[in-house]
Amino acid sequence: MKETGDLRSRLNNVSNEKGLDAFIKDVEDNHKLTLKDYMYQLMIERDISKADVSRLSKLDRSYTSQIIENNPSKKPGRDKMLCIALGLNLSVEETDKLLTLSGNNPLYPRVKRDSIIAYALNKNMNVMDTNAELSKHGEKELK
Repeated sequence: MKETGDLRSRLNNVSNEKGLDAFIKDVEDNHKLTLKDYMYQLMIERDISKADVSRLSKLDRSYTSQIIENNPSKKPGRDKMLCIALGLNLSVEETDKLLTLSGNNPLYPRVKRDSIIAYALNKNMNVMDTNAELSKHGEKELK
């Protein structure tokens, strides 16, 4: 999902009706994206299976399968989604999109723990190395 500031900036640069139509279509298309669609998109882009997502994110296979199929019994936990993001080597922007689509808050740089996780994402750290970094800074590890 695009940040509001980015959208405003793009909208301010729209100079004609054709550009406005393209802007509106892009916003509507992104708004309709589901967690399931996004998860499958990421898996296809990275050429990985559901089993790979579980293995890389260090999560239970049935839990990741429920998330991927968008059938969780409740909203997927933020830490679980962060584990998936780390396992898939997502960027901070891709992670924020994943978090938002799963009904969780995006990373917030003013929160120490979120900053450490963003750092880990930028450095392509895995879940275990990220947990070590969080622990080193006195923050709660991802579960």
